[in-house]
Amino acid sequence: MKKHKINMEDLRYSNTFYKALLEISNDSMVVIRVETGKVVDFNESTYRTLGYTKEEFKKLDIEDYDVYETKDRVHTHIERIVEMGRDHFITKQKTKDGKIIDVEINSKLIEVNNEKFIVSTWRDISTMKNNIHEKEQLIESLKTSITESGKLMKLLPICSYCKKIRDSQNTWEPLDVYLNKKTKYRFTHSICPECMKDKFPDYTPPGSKNRK
Repeated sequence: MKKHKINMEDLRYSNTFYKALLEISNDSMVVIRVETGKVVDFNESTYRTLGYTKEEFKKLDIEDYDVYETKDRVHTHIERIVEMGRDHFITKQKTKDGKIIDVEINSKLIEVNNEKFIVSTWRDISTMKNNIHEKEQLIESLKTSITESGKLMKLLPICSYCKKIRDSQNTWEPLDVYLNKKTKYRFTHSICPECMKDKFPDYTPPGSKNRK
């Protein structure tokens, strides 16, 4: 009797510890029964992250909210975790309102009373992935700017009179043509006020007080 009492106390302690660990985590946590491939326990973060109530989430299978998983693929994936003992992967999950989020999952196989379970933690990494993508775009933009600046910083042989540029093939090209080839900039042509006065002294712009 004494031995039985100690075991019961240990069991109550283990259950309390397990429940506290499940609920205190900010990550989503689920427990999957290997034999059936069904989620048998989960914490509050799991269903709230996907936009469900607790009762709604209880009725769902993994393939209902995992974008990539089908019923067959779920069982195949479970078999792999059983064989390896653990797994870490990135997937996409669909929320109740149809939004797709990126999720990082860590899974570990455990055995309780001769029955196998998989404990998984899910973490929404959508914001992190977006931030990484934005940083990559910024880096590429900076690389392009540095490359373009490097091209323009080279010494360019330019004609003192017509302002043509001599390229590496010893060909003389107009400045705008040369820059079109060497940079991302494209040119439109107009006439500045000073040149307009110099080249067309008799021209009076529309709306001018001196226009006849």
